[in-house]
Amino acid sequence: MLLLALHTRASRGENSQEQKGRYTLPSLTQIGLCLEMYYIAYIKYIFKKNLVMFNNIAFVGGIHGVGKSTICHKICADLNINYLSASDVLQWKVIKPNYRDKKVNDIPFTQNKLITGLANIIKDDQFYLLDGHYCLLDKNNKIYNIDIETFQQINPTSFNVIIGDIAEIKLRLEGRDELKYDFSLLDEMQKNELKYAIHLSETLNRPIKFGSQNDYNEILNSIKMNLTNNSK
Repeated sequence: MLLLALHTRASRGENSQEQKGRYTLPSLTQIGLCLEMYYIAYIKYIFKKNLVMFNNIAFVGGIHGVGKSTICHKICADLNINYLSASDVLQWKVIKPNYRDKKVNDIPFTQNKLITGLANIIKDDQFYLLDGHYCLLDKNNKIYNIDIETFQQINPTSFNVIIGDIAEIKLRLEGRDELKYDFSLLDEMQKNELKYAIHLSETLNRPIKFGSQNDYNEILNSIKMNLTNNSK
């Protein structure tokens, strides 16, 4: 239907080519976007019907700059499991070429792309750690909790949150991104990540573990135990 609409729109009377008996076909870019939208809608339908459900993903969240990726890579190496970055799975650098800007224009769209990407990657006989976020900054620089539906579809074996000192996080981000960050906003975002993660844990009946880099062994053992228990 969408492809037909594009074709019809391009072929209406306001287009001078109609007078010449010609029709303008949708561009390859338009066709690609249409197909992607249909595929994302199909994947969402499958999940909503519970025809597909992951049961081998540990989710680790935390604000940008907290050192989460470093910890996640180490956990994956120690447990011999697969590392996945939510940003890579949903192709953040393609969606937003200026990827250092943390504001997300269309959060539901990016999360749909995340689920679609996971559906193409996850294998039933392997374990994964997904490095992501519980909340993001929207286009107005406001904190936005990622819809619970996304976490229902991921169906993590456990929720984990890496927390850190805000002053250190601010320095790390500013050095890495060459941008200025507001201390209060970072502090509010970290508190919100933890609060929302606890809410998700209680609502979806999944275990939760949170701590800093100093709590590495506890976080590691918790992830290992919950992955193993869930696979039985």
